[in-house]
Amino acid sequence: TPDLRAQARLHDVLYLGVHFDSAAAPVELGDRTLVMPSLAARAGDTLLTMAMQAAWDQGSWRVTADQAAVKSHQLDWRASEPVRLSGDAQGVAFDRLTAQDGDARLDIGGRWAIPGGSYDWRAQARGLDLARLGLPDSLRLRGRADVDLTVRGMAGDPRWELHGVASRPGMQRVQVDSLALDLAGAPSSLDVTRLGFALGGGWVESRGLFRETARAWPDTLTPDGVTRWLASAARWSGDGQARAVSLAPAARALGGPADWSGMLNGSLQFAGRPAQPTFDVNLEARPLAWRNVRLDRVTAQARYADQKLHVDQLRGTRDSTVSSVSGDIETQLAFGRPARVLDAPMHWTVDVPNGNLSLLSILVPQIGYANGRVFVRGDVRGTPRHPTLEGTAGIEDGKLRLAGRDELLEGVRARIRFAASSITLDTLTAVQRSRERGIAGRVAAHGRVDLTDHGPPHYRFDVALRDFTAAEEGLYAARFDGNFVVRDGSRVEGQVLPHITSDDVEIRRAVILYDFTRQTEVEQVKASTQKLYWTYLIHVHANDNLRWQPQDGDIDFSADLNLDQTPEKLVIFGDMDALRGTYYFLSNRFNVTNAKLTFDDVGGIDPVVDASATTRLIPTTVVTSATDARPAPHTITVNITGRSSAPAITFTSDPGDLDEAQILRELTVGRLVTSTDQPVPLVDPFDSYLTRALSRQLSPELSRAFRGYLTDWEIARQQGAGAQGPLMVGFGTQLSNQVMLRYQQVLPGTGRYTPVTNETMVERDLEAEYRLNRFFYVTSQLTQKRTAAGTTTSVSGTPDFNVNLKARWEY
Repeated sequence: TPDLRAQARLHDVLYLGVHFDSAAAPVELGDRTLVMPSLAARAGDTLLTMAMQAAWDQGSWRVTADQAAVKSHQLDWRASEPVRLSGDAQGVAFDRLTAQDGDARLDIGGRWAIPGGSYDWRAQARGLDLARLGLPDSLRLRGRADVDLTVRGMAGDPRWELHGVASRPGMQRVQVDSLALDLAGAPSSLDVTRLGFALGGGWVESRGLFRETARAWPDTLTPDGVTRWLASAARWSGDGQARAVSLAPAARALGGPADWSGMLNGSLQFAGRPAQPTFDVNLEARPLAWRNVRLDRVTAQARYADQKLHVDQLRGTRDSTVSSVSGDIETQLAFGRPARVLDAPMHWTVDVPNGNLSLLSILVPQIGYANGRVFVRGDVRGTPRHPTLEGTAGIEDGKLRLAGRDELLEGVRARIRFAASSITLDTLTAVQRSRERGIAGRVAAHGRVDLTDHGPPHYRFDVALRDFTAAEEGLYAARFDGNFVVRDGSRVEGQVLPHITSDDVEIRRAVILYDFTRQTEVEQVKASTQKLYWTYLIHVHANDNLRWQPQDGDIDFSADLNLDQTPEKLVIFGDMDALRGTYYFLSNRFNVTNAKLTFDDVGGIDPVVDASATTRLIPTTVVTSATDARPAPHTITVNITGRSSAPAITFTSDPGDLDEAQILRELTVGRLVTSTDQPVPLVDPFDSYLTRALSRQLSPELSRAFRGYLTDWEIARQQGAGAQGPLMVGFGTQLSNQVMLRYQQVLPGTGRYTPVTNETMVERDLEAEYRLNRFFYVTSQLTQKRTAAGTTTSVSGTPDFNVNLKARWEY
């Protein structure tokens, strides 16, 4: 043959059953030889490269490939040594093909048939990384496997066998501890001689036969492609067993919630064809629990055929009582398809003589906790979309607590009747234990649920509460009587909430501990984002004994209020009037002479306040050696009017010789110093404590007095001049989200100087802070200082200016 050099490029190439999109190589053709110094073949993002030499004679050929490699974003296989292939009229012989991808090793040998030839081919993989097989990333394959594959038989009718074991294999959300797989196949058939995996500490194993598939082979080896091929089989049969499978870890391994727990054993037989199968199932679990519902033992026997599931027996045992369910329902089950319940006639018989009421908290979101005995006897008919239940049910010795509440009902007894289109609660009674001796809350209810063909049911329940106590620890407690009507209400986030109405809630005694005048921003956000379990419209009345007892007050109110909780907000209308009480304001005890709160839904829960209170104090006066006059007691009256969020506060005195500034001084720092600038003889540690306590009370109250424009009030003593420095008053204001301004000033006449020479202290300080981000901010500071020399001080005329970069670390 003549010598030839060329550049070859092919498209849509099929070689040894493998499809390539393109192949390109420089070609050197000689005397019965072919050299390709650099062959590159592409299939998707997979690239095959090698340097190949081929030689042939009249009846055979030989190929040697150096530096052979297959690479993609998933895999990187490289030949460990030169690949050697040869062929004749019988097929292709893999004389030597070994490759590695990381720790994985592949060894292929034997003969691959061509038309008219025969197969005798094997492949062995060790340490195979399942994530690097080249299959779609969406499968999320993982784990390590050892696999042996053999192919034998004539061309056109091969027989193959696969044996594999895998450690921690997984696909998408499913992952098991180990897997063993033995398969045997031929055109249009597959034998699963063993499919076993460790699951939940137990073992699940299955075997089966698929015969007469629509096509000889699957069109793709992806899970979906193989499933479609098997689903087309004309016949199938097999069985499966589960031994000692722990349900909670099994559910997690299969990618589901671990709501179930217990130990499962069971068996399954299947026949027919994948598209229209028959099943026989026997299951046993001991114990079995779903969330907070627990049974000692559960057994089930069922059969599926002709699109009908017949449950011969579903039996649960708890203590010595047996509950049972049996019946028929039409369903559509098929291999490779999701199960579907058909809307066709069904019939179930239910007999639960000793069930657990805890199931109620799972089925009804408004029930936070339930326990006790429940019995049900009845027949369920109709269709899955429109079921009808006829029978009776009851509750004995039950306990109930509503979601989001602390009140516990005990001794719950109820009688219920089921009809074709309604559920009737004939009676329900319960008691509430109380800490008050001799008083127990009582609950009585009756009502009816009307079932509809379309949409949620409609219901009405009449509930009577007597001496009932509602409480939330640290916030309030109230004992009251009332008659309530509970109906289906508004739909919120896809769920119909109960709507509660009452026009006769009478408060017998109530204590409110929460100080709503000091609600923080965090508490406001928390209150606005709490899950809504019901809406209500309630009229509340109290002649007295409605006591507001925050940390610094005790006021007895009467009330006449309408409370309207809508899906959007809480609306309050009405009045609260103070009958008597005391309140501590700026560490002074005030007697409340009158207080009225009017709620009118302007600006949310922001009532109009009209209140006044009085206190008595002896003002600080100048005492000289020329007189023995003592200051007279004064009665201080504070009047608060306007919205609670921004009230107007005025102070008056009797005698009226003190103006508001003097009154505020007497209520705050006036008690710490004398008018002669001489210190009140307090021990330093107590002085420090008092200034800190004063700062804590000053800040919120002065902030409200300045309507929020000036915040973060603080009073503290400088740690200078022998720890006897003057008091400093400071405040801050937030100009924007990034800018904060703070000012501090010495309070005249509060210093206690000792003979310390030339000690420098701050006279006044102005600081601006600019926040760059969450962690870094820049501050600029202008400070004027005072120098103490003995008992005299002098103010520096030149202020100091500083610029700082600060960082905050959160931990």
